[in-house]
Amino acid sequence: MLITATTEGRVGRILIRPGTQVRADSVVMEMTSPELQTPVADREFALKAAQADYENLKVTLEKSLLDMQASAAQIQADYNTAKLQADRDLSLAKENLLPNVDAKISDVKAKQLEGRYKIEQQRLATYSRGEEAQLAAQKVK
Repeated sequence: MLITATTEGRVGRILIRPGTQVRADSVVMEMTSPELQTPVADREFALKAAQADYENLKVTLEKSLLDMQASAAQIQADYNTAKLQADRDLSLAKENLLPNVDAKISDVKAKQLEGRYKIEQQRLATYSRGEEAQLAAQKVK
């Protein structure tokens, strides 16, 4: 039986020769069509590019998170040091070995760093939610 193709193409390989019995699921020949292969190749390239963009975004976000965590850790260390210094200065001021103003300045510095540390913790929590959203959006693309 002669079957005409609905699209243009070339016979790539003949798998079953004329006169051989075939069934409904038999593949008689493989055809190729440059007209159809180009869009498929374009889509495969677009998929690989999107996957690379996703991985790049993931690495970029992980680096940003590590930078934020390092910053938060540094601020926490600075706060702990300032708190210890404020406590020391307060003790010295009570014994009149240090002016009260210096003790108050140390206390203000410690409180300022405590506030910055709390803000950094909030930024980290917010960043994690934003990271998930950005990755989900990129995955959809």
